[in-house]
Amino acid sequence: MEASARKEAALAMVDLFASVGADRFDVTLTDIQSNKIRFRPNQTLQEVKHKIPKALELAESEQHNIILRPRVSDKSVFFVQMDDLKSAQLLKARQATLLTIETSPGNFQGWLAIASGSNIDEKHIASSLRRAIGADISASGATRIAGSRNYKEKYQPDYPLIAITQSSPGRVMTAQQLKEMALLSLPAPIPKPIPRYAWTPKKPGRFPDYGKCLQNAPANTNGDGPDTSRADFTWCMIALDWGWSMEETAAQLLQERTDSRKRHRNMQRYADMTVHSAAIALERNRARGK
Repeated sequence: MEASARKEAALAMVDLFASVGADRFDVTLTDIQSNKIRFRPNQTLQEVKHKIPKALELAESEQHNIILRPRVSDKSVFFVQMDDLKSAQLLKARQATLLTIETSPGNFQGWLAIASGSNIDEKHIASSLRRAIGADISASGATRIAGSRNYKEKYQPDYPLIAITQSSPGRVMTAQQLKEMALLSLPAPIPKPIPRYAWTPKKPGRFPDYGKCLQNAPANTNGDGPDTSRADFTWCMIALDWGWSMEETAAQLLQERTDSRKRHRNMQRYADMTVHSAAIALERNRARGK
């Protein structure tokens, strides 16, 4: 792809986010080992578009990744990123996505823009959508910009270009529309904090063995290791069932994930969401007599 075409792809991606209200962007540069090189928060739409041509040129010469996090200042819309998708998974959400990009051959990301509101639980909607479609539940909400290359060691020397494969400018979905498309379940709100379970036995002196949960987890979408998100979810369900509180379980999960396994940009938020989802599933299983 020529430099002019790459610039047009990058500008088109930024304009897609802007078409649903994004007016600020956090811009991060990382190297081939995913180390942060530079971070420029809260850039305006005009600033980002002005810097794109030079940024693409420098990223190509320095082998840097250009990563965007779109933001909507008035909070009228929020974004949900669907990561690590295959073609079949994309079909489930085709009529709802604002943007789809191919990040490497056969691997995709889908982005949804969803109308916000006082009765909208953004965390629940994001988690429910990702589980319904089979996306990575821990997606960070930031993405490589179209027209740039995906610089990872495993791709060298032929680093793939980030390409837009589908776009629907201005498409903003509502929670009700997503529910009607069978992409979202909207259960009755669960009081927070969730009460201790009446059936829970006396809390043991130890947590479950995280290593066993990791060992028994299914393979990840790349097929090169276990699905750590699934291992985390299972481990949390067991810990809660044993009698540990949600706060204790989330704190211990952070300890279990301090090694070289996949890290998350906001581990505390990830841990809280995983524990909350595990608590919902545990209560549902108990209600069914499982």
